[in-house]
Amino acid sequence: MFIKKIYFYSLLSLSLILLCLLGIWGYHNFQTLNTDNNSVIKYYAEHILYISILCIIILSLSFISVRIKSRNIIKELDKIIELSKYGPLTVSTFLKKLGTLGHKIDQLFFELNSLNEKKSLKISSLSGLNDFLIDNIDLLLLVTNARGKITNCSKKILTKYKLEKSLIIDKFLNELFEKINLDGLIIEMEKNQKYISNKKQKVTFKTSPVEISSMLYPVFNLNRELSYIICIFESTDIIMELAKKSEQITVKKPQIHKQIFDFFTKWPKYLKSPLIKDKKNK
Repeated sequence: MFIKKIYFYSLLSLSLILLCLLGIWGYHNFQTLNTDNNSVIKYYAEHILYISILCIIILSLSFISVRIKSRNIIKELDKIIELSKYGPLTVSTFLKKLGTLGHKIDQLFFELNSLNEKKSLKISSLSGLNDFLIDNIDLLLLVTNARGKITNCSKKILTKYKLEKSLIIDKFLNELFEKINLDGLIIEMEKNQKYISNKKQKVTFKTSPVEISSMLYPVFNLNRELSYIICIFESTDIIMELAKKSEQITVKKPQIHKQIFDFFTKWPKYLKSPLIKDKKNK
């Protein structure tokens, strides 16, 4: 059980005052008794006073001891917070010094690490799924982060323009487009939460620029923040299809991976996976 400092100090002060008043009251009452044996009265009166003083000393020492231990616990927790950056194994050895409290915190760490591990596995599997879909989609397609930095691309765009994936990854869209206000487009997508369709523009994939139409499709997270941008080239039919269903982008509480997955699975004709072809032949 944990109590606030102000309550703890108030309880301590009240206890010390009561013990002090009790000792003075007992001593005074015994001194005012009218008996023949004054030495016995004096003996008991002094004993009451001494006992109250002893209780005050013990209570004060206990308070000091608690304060020292609490400061030591805080120092140990500060060390644990610093060491937690280097892994849970290092933290566990220090948590043992805190006794029962440390054991409980260690259990909490274990549960949180288990949850984080499950989330990491799920994220990695979804990432693998997205990579598979991007590789097998029959579209000229680039995927960028929220700032327009290219993170992935389809095989078709690499094959058509004879590009190396390592040369196009980590570039920004404004490095490919001759005339594009990337920051302005990102602000517009974040504000309107809708796709942006561009007419034919000059795009330089390798050396010589080519005129090509494009569309920027934004993907939002649960907080309605822009997370990814899908850039599609030339495919006017899919652009028209997205234009008809653009209101689906603004659905309440979208999920990033679900949006990307739905984006690909809505148009299975663009997937060129052998598994899909075999299934159609059957």
